[in-house]
Amino acid sequence: MIPDQGAGERWPMMNRTAPRPRLHAARARLARLPEAVWAPLAGAALMALPAAVGLVMGKPWLFPSLGPTVFVHVTTPRSPGARLYNTLVGHLLGIVAAAAAVAVLGAAAEPSVMGSGHLLWRRAWASVLAVALTLLSQELLKAQHAPAAATTMLITLGGFRADWSDVATITVGVLLVALPGELARRARIPSSRGP
Repeated sequence: MIPDQGAGERWPMMNRTAPRPRLHAARARLARLPEAVWAPLAGAALMALPAAVGLVMGKPWLFPSLGPTVFVHVTTPRSPGARLYNTLVGHLLGIVAAAAAVAVLGAAAEPSVMGSGHLLWRRAWASVLAVALTLLSQELLKAQHAPAAATTMLITLGGFRADWSDVATITVGVLLVALPGELARRARIPSSRGP
């Protein structure tokens, strides 16, 4: 059965251009919230997700580089670094750069800086090399996301290992912040369509 031309009125889902007044009104209200209200509330909500899920699942899905990622999403929603592509690819490139630098310099053989309280030369130079590789790869792929450099250093300094288990932990944490962060970012940007 082929719907007639009035189908969009009877079946609103068929008319993709039909405005969604409640959604647009809610977005408009979020876009008008003062920054002093929006940023702390949205930031707390985004940080609460990996914290709560990590506590329930017994996984360290809340780690330092997620704080700057949340900060970028809620305070500069129009910046390229806040986009979902930049967040996901930026952190991925940081992980790859750190793993490569740790492997090339043999930094995994040295103790974690966080655990030992001592910075040894392989971990120091792995950090330098990994941040440079992160910057280069992000520039080449147009995936600039500054907080990913913190993820890079968490690996090079030994907070995380460059193994599949820790990479999976980082990936889940980033996803738990980036996906709702993208929704928060879009909610904060006023719609070009009216309510």
